[in-house]
Amino acid sequence: MSAAREKLLAAYARLGNLRAACAETGAAPYVAYIWCRKAGVLKADDKSRYGSQAQRRGASAEAEFKRLVPAAMPANSALVKNCPGFDFDVDGILVDVKYSSRNKCGGAWRFFTARHKPLAPDLYVVFFATDPGGDLADGYRLLLIPHDFVSDRSVINLQPNSGSELWQLEVQPETLSGLLATTEAAR
Repeated sequence: MSAAREKLLAAYARLGNLRAACAETGAAPYVAYIWCRKAGVLKADDKSRYGSQAQRRGASAEAEFKRLVPAAMPANSALVKNCPGFDFDVDGILVDVKYSSRNKCGGAWRFFTARHKPLAPDLYVVFFATDPGGDLADGYRLLLIPHDFVSDRSVINLQPNSGSELWQLEVQPETLSGLLATTEAAR
């Protein structure tokens, strides 16, 4: 690893902000973004500011999850750098947060599971944006799906009004934190 990259990553770890780390080290933001992303340390607020549309939307889902479940511990910053299979730890429950907007062609929502990852989550918390613009602030449906329910599939496609059994796992956002606490208590 180059000395400039090491210096930038150290500054980012200490300052917690891409803009501040770039100002301190003189690294160009586009280079710093790539270095932090590849190192697996890019924080959700920087993903939402500098990332691709998919990364910004994924970061918005993670931020919404953290808002709904304040006790959740972010895996990448608190547990393991570049955590391969989950985003949050909620009292020992490993949670992978997913975001999806409706596909323009078929109208389905889609997300990828951790089937091929070395470490699978216990649960997926899936935010399905309901507004055609794809912003969660404009509305979403929320599913709480145990990994074991979908562990045999790499991709999940759900139509809004389909008869899929997965729709039975829909929860109200305001109940999410309590549901996760109940799940932890059952362990």
